[in-house]
Amino acid sequence: IEIGDQVAVAAGMHLCGALSPRLLDIFSGVSALRGLVLCPCCLKGSLGKGVKAAAKRDGRTYEEVLSETLVGVAKSMLAEAGLQGCQVREEVDDAILSPKRRLVVASKGRPEEHDQH
Repeated sequence: IEIGDQVAVAAGMHLCGALSPRLLDIFSGVSALRGLVLCPCCLKGSLGKGVKAAAKRDGRTYEEVLSETLVGVAKSMLAEAGLQGCQVREEVDDAILSPKRRLVVASKGRPEEHDQH
């Protein structure tokens, strides 16, 4: 994908099941994408069960643990891709009137920072 000087951002709202990890995979693998905003819904399989168990064990909401888990997954994927200068964090948007208001926000460094690898 060639976009010149434009910035491409991936956005996912209320992504269910494997869609959140899939969007993170796309973000880490597509060099043209510079930013990501992800509002997850749920996870299935062993990762989802782990999130549910950790939330119950720690007395926290599923959404808190889910977003923190996906921040960790994003950081791991970006590191495995050899990308440096990336930032990943969790944001809470109180204007969203739903428990699903936690966002995973990520940005990659400038392209020249990645070209060295």
